[in-house]
Amino acid sequence: EAYQGEETCTFAEYRLNSISEQMSELGQYLVSYEEKSLFNDAEFEYLARRYFLLEIKAFMLVEDLSAKCGVNTSYVLFFYGPEDTDSERQGYVLDSLVSREDYDLDVFSINKDFEGDGAIDSLILYYNITNTPTIIVNGDTKLEGYVSYGEILELLANEE
Repeated sequence: EAYQGEETCTFAEYRLNSISEQMSELGQYLVSYEEKSLFNDAEFEYLARRYFLLEIKAFMLVEDLSAKCGVNTSYVLFFYGPEDTDSERQGYVLDSLVSREDYDLDVFSINKDFEGDGAIDSLILYYNITNTPTIIVNGDTKLEGYVSYGEILELLANEE
């Protein structure tokens, strides 16, 4: 079902920007924790859970904006393992793609091993995620294992 009118799409984009700002702020807190151990484990888990839920909300909004508002943006759902070297390498590749000024790409990173969260568990089941790293491009193309910068760029170019 399409959104009714331009106002709804504008509001959805506003919500996405708001969620992105919250994710950025939470992400900085989480990095501080990892670098300096500023929080206790319960605080860290709470912030991490909140961060992942915001990412899922943002992911769903981007999917809606693409489908219902004709917003042409590419997005990647990135399932990683926290102690996985290939996941770390994949993260760097995705970061460098996001930082390109000539390309509009949103990446939503989900810790596959984060336990006890129904929303994350649902995504893992829905996309049948069994290995890390795994990326889902634009909601339909699933790639397991490390994928190079060039391979992702080529895939994104073919989907435009």
